[in-house]
Amino acid sequence: QLAVKENGLELQFAEGIDPNCLSDSNSFKVERYALKRTHFYGSKRYNREQMTIQDKPLLDEKTVFLDLPEIAPAWIMEIHYSLKNQQGKSFRGTVQHTVYQTGSKQISAR
Repeated sequence: QLAVKENGLELQFAEGIDPNCLSDSNSFKVERYALKRTHFYGSKRYNREQMTIQDKPLLDEKTVFLDLPEIAPAWIMEIHYSLKNQQGKSFRGTVQHTVYQTGSKQISAR
């Protein structure tokens, strides 16, 4: 589950996350970019930007908050993650979405 907040993204996973894996700088990468609409299928990625993750606290055992100071509406935003569950099993993936507007509720990092 994904929720866009005023100051970042809240990601909820299906299983509990090992809190120690969040200290790894490669646990999350977030980028945003635009596409060019044409009558052809596909597009190059334009205005690519790596976003700075200020902090990434666990809100509960399954939910991580990505503190993104420069979050704003974006045509395409990709979140790449590489984590471990509470049993130590690695899992990774990518979430691609559009940010139409940021949420009104700001979350405070613990």
